[in-house]
Amino acid sequence: MKENRIFGYESLLRTENQIPGQKIFINFLPSTIYVPEFCLQHTFQIVEEFNIDPSDLVFEVVETEKIKDVDHMKSILDTYKSSGMKVALDDVGAGYSTLEMLNLLQPDFLKIDRSYIQNCHTSPEKQAFLYKVMDRAKHIGIKVLAEGIETRDEWNWLHALGVNYGQGYFIGCPEAVPEKELILP
Repeated sequence: MKENRIFGYESLLRTENQIPGQKIFINFLPSTIYVPEFCLQHTFQIVEEFNIDPSDLVFEVVETEKIKDVDHMKSILDTYKSSGMKVALDDVGAGYSTLEMLNLLQPDFLKIDRSYIQNCHTSPEKQAFLYKVMDRAKHIGIKVLAEGIETRDEWNWLHALGVNYGQGYFIGCPEAVPEKELILP
């Protein structure tokens, strides 16, 4: 049963809608991977079978579990990275994804929890956190994605801050294939 939580993404990779260069974010629970080289073997087979560019896959550590063994987590992420794949920390600022993990794990992407995005343009407390996140991400070289952008004011503030990517209903509803490219100022 645990295997389905990690490897239930074959149908996503089989789709003809995959656009080269488009990132596919795949969530995983750290506790389901015991020996990275063995447990991730299936992932590597799928990448080869469907001729997926490994750099288009982003494995996202979900925030629902505390990372108990940071060295083990780092070995998992290093295994992905050594194969050309990318890694992300999800919901930074909420749950167990913390700013300290950025330094320890050095992911390629981080996704800021939506609780810090809602009304960020008017909240000094949220802005203080977002400034810290951006400063640390820039220092380490991590791309930042803001989750849950619902208004133009939020987007404008985040864009001025230097956030690299955004998602939320202001940008568009979830779709299997993007309806169109959206470039906002």
